[in-house]
Amino acid sequence: MRCILVLGIFVILATTIGCTPVSPETVVPTEPSIQTKEPTATVEVTDTPESTITPVIIPITGPSMEVGSSFVYVDGSTLLAVPGGEFIMGGDGSDNPEHPVVVDDFWIYSTEVTSQQYAFCVKLGGCTPPDLRIHPRYSYQEYANHPVVGITYDQAAAYCSFMNGRLPTEAEWEKAARGSDGNRYPWGDSDPTCDMANFASCVKKPSFVLRYPQGASPYGALDMAGNVFEWVADWYSADYYQNSPAENPPGPDTGVKRSVRSSSYESTGKDLQSTNRYFEDPVIRRSDLGFRCVVENPNHFAAACDLPAIYDQGTVSESCPTLGIEQFPSCAKKLPTTNVGFNGPSDATINSNVCAPTNDPHVFTCIGPGIVSISASCKVDISGAQNCPDGYDLVNSVCQLKTPSQGACLPGMEFDPAAGCCGLAKSDGSSIDPVCAVGTFFVPGQNICAADPIEGIHTVAQSIQFKSCTGEGGGACVEPEGGCGYRMEWDPSSCSCIEWNGD
Repeated sequence: MRCILVLGIFVILATTIGCTPVSPETVVPTEPSIQTKEPTATVEVTDTPESTITPVIIPITGPSMEVGSSFVYVDGSTLLAVPGGEFIMGGDGSDNPEHPVVVDDFWIYSTEVTSQQYAFCVKLGGCTPPDLRIHPRYSYQEYANHPVVGITYDQAAAYCSFMNGRLPTEAEWEKAARGSDGNRYPWGDSDPTCDMANFASCVKKPSFVLRYPQGASPYGALDMAGNVFEWVADWYSADYYQNSPAENPPGPDTGVKRSVRSSSYESTGKDLQSTNRYFEDPVIRRSDLGFRCVVENPNHFAAACDLPAIYDQGTVSESCPTLGIEQFPSCAKKLPTTNVGFNGPSDATINSNVCAPTNDPHVFTCIGPGIVSISASCKVDISGAQNCPDGYDLVNSVCQLKTPSQGACLPGMEFDPAAGCCGLAKSDGSSIDPVCAVGTFFVPGQNICAADPIEGIHTVAQSIQFKSCTGEGGGACVEPEGGCGYRMEWDPSSCSCIEWNGD
């Protein structure tokens, strides 16, 4: 799911892009409990399509700093121009009184940083993984175009820095959200609805970042209300607005908490106002907290030498493998173990830190209680047109650069001086899958970025929560949760499931 789109090559104009962080008027922040429980003994296929948005590719000659100008960046983000000038910042809260502020020109990501973008940074060595207890499948295809979560402040700042950007200041974020006219919400002053933002009970989880075009800000930024909260650059201080500079306020010099803006899929309608301020411990990781970046020089990076073809104007279908998990309790003396059998394709992933393989590749010995799961990718089949951004030729489903360009390459990539572009292959002979533009996902084996108008149906998984029996000296023998399955019965004497004798 990778496709680097750079330096004014084309624009994706898919004009779409929880527990609330602490507000000074609410409660003291506490770290949310981490949800790790998986469905028990059921097969879970990810969501059916929720949107029919298809990216539209439009060539542009280069970025200009005016409202409506946009530019596809090195990590697949669409940058939006936010011209400098004065706007009214703040509202009527105790920590956000109204006051005029001037900011300089800047470019802001049109969407929150997605899971596929963050996974690309991890593979290049510029980022560390999110908290896998919160976002265990962040690199899976069904989350490609969802906001990355489970990220600390430093991890968010590191991503932006790797992409030659930074986190926005509170002033920059608020101007990009409400515009120079001082909108109450990104879209204006009308009350929020589920057509404009992911909040309250609309979706109940993070959603596809291009899903809410009607909720765009005056500059075209999406999800600046709802979906997930966003880290910003400032330290938090409740009285900072009363002492802040009138031009480009950077936030306090020091602090204990970092400022957080926006709102989440669990926020109420009144919490979606663009002026609301929140704060969090900078080391906290949450399931409803992500980020976006700002960039001052969109021309910093050179073009990529090759890009996957862009696929659109067709259909995407999938076939998913059948998976299975079954527990076969077997007690060694004084060892509370159980055998768990997994059925699936050879490339399936078995997720557990309490199991060890046996001589049988389908059977693992596990120490319980615990949760184990198996997951596998579905096969993606596509049909339809392939095309390339302006400045590239299509050759065997690969877009090859026509004219050499100038600029830097991402760390971990290499500049080809003869071709005048950034190559994906590294000097040690290894290679990295390209990142696709936001709104598309990489189709393995076909070297194509397919339009992703859906929330995602790209993996299938099954989980089971098991208990180990305990043998001699180890306590009571416990039947596995859910019983022994069809035509099997529990035998307390052997602490195992045996064939049913028909009685």
